[in-house]
Amino acid sequence: MKALQQHACISARTLRKWIHRPVDALPAVRVGTKLLVRRSTFDAWLEAHKLKQIDVDIILDEMIASIKATP
Repeated sequence: MKALQQHACISARTLRKWIHRPVDALPAVRVGTKLLVRRSTFDAWLEAHKLKQIDVDIILDEMIASIKATP
């Protein structure tokens, strides 16, 4: 866990929260009292949860066009 925290620059709390998510949790294995996560599994999971970029200019253009079109 500590190595993964350093790898991802995240807190232990965030990592535990992702592991215990009710839906689409980060895969982990408990060995005794330790939680283990493979770095490759973490990287793949994180890539699948990437935020989508939003083109604000297109949204603003559409809003302005709809305002101008309103009588």
